[in-house]
Amino acid sequence: YQPGLVRQEILKTTALIMGLLALLFAATVTIGIFLAGKIFNPIAELQAGTRRIFDGDLEFWLESAATVELGQLGDSFNTMTEALRDARRDLLERQRYLTVVLDSVATGVITTDGEGRIMTINPSGERILEIEKSEIEGKDARMLERLGLGPLCKLIADIEEPVRESEITLYAGEKRRTIKAVVTSLAEGEESLGTVIVFDDLTELIRSKKLAAWVEMARQIAHEVKNPLTPIRLSAQLMRRAREAEAEDFDEIFESGVETVIQQTEILRRIASEFSSFGKTGSLKSKKIELGPFLEEFASAYRGAEKVEIELELDGDVACIADQEALRKILVNLVENALEAMQSEGIITVKAAAKGKEAMISIADSGPGLSDEAAHRLFEPYFSTKTNGTGLGLAISQSLARDMEGEIAIRNRKEGSGAEAVLRLPLAQ
Repeated sequence: YQPGLVRQEILKTTALIMGLLALLFAATVTIGIFLAGKIFNPIAELQAGTRRIFDGDLEFWLESAATVELGQLGDSFNTMTEALRDARRDLLERQRYLTVVLDSVATGVITTDGEGRIMTINPSGERILEIEKSEIEGKDARMLERLGLGPLCKLIADIEEPVRESEITLYAGEKRRTIKAVVTSLAEGEESLGTVIVFDDLTELIRSKKLAAWVEMARQIAHEVKNPLTPIRLSAQLMRRAREAEAEDFDEIFESGVETVIQQTEILRRIASEFSSFGKTGSLKSKKIELGPFLEEFASAYRGAEKVEIELELDGDVACIADQEALRKILVNLVENALEAMQSEGIITVKAAAKGKEAMISIADSGPGLSDEAAHRLFEPYFSTKTNGTGLGLAISQSLARDMEGEIAIRNRKEGSGAEAVLRLPLAQ
């Protein structure tokens, strides 16, 4: 028995086992690192690729991984990237197309977001309003008031309907312009996405129309003045012949002739008065008017008419800012038109209500309503559907309403027969 040899063999065996264990550990670690690289490196590349996609680099392409599962994941990532790249290309193409369209149209376009900030304005909008894109883009729409575009700012702020069309007057630069604007509210469910304002400059068109209207008015006035002059001349000639002939019924002829002259002179006076009123409507003094008492007093003047019923409906205490006499003149004209349409027989309903920042006065009749031609030409000077009208009443009323920052609209009633005139005026706070 040799203990030393046994001990030596044990040490050799132990060293061999430890070496094998160390070799096995090293191999395990090496295989683990290799496998980890095969798994974690593609995941790291996927993470880096996701970050690049988030930063907008849609041209990034992920190389295929060694394993089937990670390879499928990489292929799905590349498919998603390609879909995003195609979607961005389509979106950029549509955006470029819309930009070209907006830059090419002759009408102005302004868009705002849900918080009231101005997002875009096209070149035509800059030209019409005489402002630079850099002055307003990204800023609150209320700043338009500081640029002298208060009426446009008010139109954007006061929209309560999905679509509202209005004609406003403002100063763009040093020029007074009449703008036709259509404001569309964008919404998805209960969420407001903003507004789109499409507007056009009607200044030159209105100027040319006014010139044509004045020419037509001069022709009509000449015709209207000539009509009374003929019976005046004939009456004067008849009275002179009767006097020269010493006719026995000279007194009767004289009285009849004088009465004719007075009547026709009154017609001439009315023509001159309405023409004068149409020419000057600017000296108004607006103040707060409580519409309840005002309309009660106004309606009482018509309640004595036979076969005419006046109904008054007031939605709470409503007050407007207006010139009292101008408001009375407008309402008289609208009610007289309603009476004429009903041939002095029927029901006239007068309503007053507040809507947004406006006071609304409507006068509805039970007549036959408006023809298509009349609906489009009501406010033209010297257009009249009456046999004895001058055609200036509604034109004067619209001028008075606009001088008080209001507007008149007349349309056929949605329910029942007849027409409805709606006067919008600034609401008194």
